[in-house]
Amino acid sequence: MREGDLQLSLGDLGVTPMRLGMAGLLTGLPAALAVTLMGGGYGIAAAALGATVLGFAGVTHVLARSTRDELLNPMDSACDALETLRRRGTADTIEERGAQAARHLIHQLNLLLTSAETRTQQTQAKLMSVEVAFERMLSVVESLSDGVAVINEAGELVLVNESTRRMLGGGDRSAVLGQPLTHLLAPALAEAVRSGVADIDRGVTEAVSYADLWHGKRVFDLTLVRNRRIEDSEFHVVVLLSDVTKDHELARLKDEFLSSVSHELRTPLTNIFVSAEILDGISPDEDSDEWTEFLGVLRNESLRLTKLVEDLLLHMQLETQQFGLMEKATNAAEVTAEAIKRFADAAAEKDLRISHDEDPSAPVVHSDPARILEILLKLVDNAVKFTPPGGEVEISVCPGRGEGVDILVADSGPGIPVDQRDTVFSKFCQLGDVLTAKPMGVGLGLPICRGLVELLGGRLKCEDSKLGGAQFRVSLPPHLPAAHQLAETSFGATLG
Repeated sequence: MREGDLQLSLGDLGVTPMRLGMAGLLTGLPAALAVTLMGGGYGIAAAALGATVLGFAGVTHVLARSTRDELLNPMDSACDALETLRRRGTADTIEERGAQAARHLIHQLNLLLTSAETRTQQTQAKLMSVEVAFERMLSVVESLSDGVAVINEAGELVLVNESTRRMLGGGDRSAVLGQPLTHLLAPALAEAVRSGVADIDRGVTEAVSYADLWHGKRVFDLTLVRNRRIEDSEFHVVVLLSDVTKDHELARLKDEFLSSVSHELRTPLTNIFVSAEILDGISPDEDSDEWTEFLGVLRNESLRLTKLVEDLLLHMQLETQQFGLMEKATNAAEVTAEAIKRFADAAAEKDLRISHDEDPSAPVVHSDPARILEILLKLVDNAVKFTPPGGEVEISVCPGRGEGVDILVADSGPGIPVDQRDTVFSKFCQLGDVLTAKPMGVGLGLPICRGLVELLGGRLKCEDSKLGGAQFRVSLPPHLPAAHQLAETSFGATLG
């Protein structure tokens, strides 16, 4: 067979020696194809292919697809061309066994590449499932309200969730990762972290907790736990930070409440007991004036206890939202006149001038007049309590926002500092220690007022008074919120 005959035969099939040579170069099998085309037989080519097959045992998914295109397709074309030559009788040197061996090797190589691609796809699927599980775990950690962080053996942050970043001042995750945790914490909290990590490193414990540690204006409980799963210097200690500021505040309020209530209960009960003892030893006929005096003490102290109990019950109803309202057309001026009437005697005892100023254009609102009166009674009581003798208290009514109405209770007392005008609405808060002597009561009057005003859909705020003292502005909407409109037979009507 002449070289020209071989080239023409291959050309007839669309496969030239140059194309086969380039395919061999690209696939790493030049030796096998060259030996075949030079007439050396498939026996030698099979040996070269066998060595090449071993080299493709570790083919990855990235190369598998291109390898099939660049290797198998040219080899299939070459085998087809040689098979055509053999059938024509122009390739006397071609061995039947060599052709079969080459085709068998190509088939095995194809199976190998297919298996490698399948295993790669399975591995990718497993990696994807791991990534999904990790993302789910990370989303859970990110959504926790408690702070979660992980530090390495050097004490540097390697993982933080959103709550921890907010506690540390916000910012991007990259701004805190790699930073020593103790450098970002308040002194007491940082010292607790250092002490706890030291105990864990010495093997004294695997977990340690600290309570009520301040960081800025917040209070935290701290828990440090050694990573028990694997020995990893990067994930060394897990840090849990629980914000217990609300619990701390509730505990403080409870202590203040118990202190105030115990005082408010003990004083009237003592007065009642002493008055009863005195009355037991005198005759109403012989000492009528003294008898009347101590009866007055019994009455006043009983009323004081009744008011305390009513405030506690009302506060509980507001807290538990066991409250209803009865909507009626309400003239705010009539309600304020009633409040002034009830405090006429108390104002006279302190020589206070209590007045009423009404704007005729103030609209009638659809609200709960009983609750509005309750709010005004507490605000006027507060004004009378803090205004010194000879002072003045004024209640005025004027148009509010939209078709609503504003009711203002002003006094000529000492006033309330700007930085404490929100504090006065806190439960059990009393400013008497600063402004005057400590007043009677447990500090629930203003919080109850704000709760009732908000229940009516309005707003209550403290501001300066034109009389020189404090002024409380009650802003009421034209209608009650829809959720609180009840019929007269409802639970809310019985509370009026």
